[in-house]
Amino acid sequence: MRKDFLLIADAVEVANGKLYVLGGGWDLFHAPVYPTIARIGLAVGIIFEALELDRLHRVHINISEVGGHDLLPPIEVEFRPQPRTISTETVRGIIGLNPSLQIPGAGLYEVKARIGEWQQTQQFHAVLIDQRNRGAENVSGVPTKE
Repeated sequence: MRKDFLLIADAVEVANGKLYVLGGGWDLFHAPVYPTIARIGLAVGIIFEALELDRLHRVHINISEVGGHDLLPPIEVEFRPQPRTISTETVRGIIGLNPSLQIPGAGLYEVKARIGEWQQTQQFHAVLIDQRNRGAENVSGVPTKE
């Protein structure tokens, strides 16, 4: 097997071998106050060789502060990539998750995905929104008058 991708997004869904992504590829998370609860999307893509198909694989995912504690208990996902109906040398396996997590404060965080010897890491920065320089926003995102 070999790595393909690890993507951070607003939300992800995997259906019929396709990955659907909403707001993908970000590395900056904004919040007006910390700690805050965030729901994020994570997508992991792995390329499997023919001999690795139709057997159980485990993907381990950790979300943590860089050099600090985990934001969630480690996530373990089991899946079994299936051979295709047509003959191909490789098959892409895709996993999509949408965990909610508490981000304790502004800082640098990382998502790590590991399967076997393969590991990939993506980092993101959590930053504090300065409401004084932006103006207040209501739930709809439209600026309000002060």
